[in-house]
Amino acid sequence: ILSERVGVDSVRWLLTAVAPEHQGRGRGRHAWNAMLHHHQAQGIQLVTTTISARNVRVLNLYAQLGFRFARPRTTLHRIAQVP
Repeated sequence: ILSERVGVDSVRWLLTAVAPEHQGRGRGRHAWNAMLHHHQAQGIQLVTTTISARNVRVLNLYAQLGFRFARPRTTLHRIAQVP
């Protein structure tokens, strides 16, 4: 998990992933819980991240961890063409 401090008591998770061969075994939940406890021990009160609304497995995991979800937004990415 790669994270950045956003404020005095806030952090944003930037990159979170479990290798495909290790998914579905509770390892993600264990790792995310450990990170939440780590942040809490540091005085962090708010953890934010972004995920794809199509990633139902991650939505379910984050819901189990107590995350609440803002209204979904559409994000478009422009990919520059190489000449």
